[in-house]
Amino acid sequence: MVAQNHNKFSICPQYLNVQEACELEPLLNTSAISGGLKLPHGHIHPQKTNPAYFQAFVRLEGKLQIEPVEQLSTQENLTVEVITAT
Repeated sequence: MVAQNHNKFSICPQYLNVQEACELEPLLNTSAISGGLKLPHGHIHPQKTNPAYFQAFVRLEGKLQIEPVEQLSTQENLTVEVITAT
């Protein structure tokens, strides 16, 4: 279904069997997947995306503080708590 939804694009997704998917992404659990889709147009530019997230965070009245991280703690709702000295 996902592959069919992308057929209108000039670069169509390529279905990968389990072995092909694991060759591209070695950490995949082979017993948990039946295959994969290779979407060559689905990428980002991290050096441009990260500053954009910071700008949006500050625009929404978030406060950005740069200081050493002492501990990271994953919460039940899948958020990450960042603990610093202050």
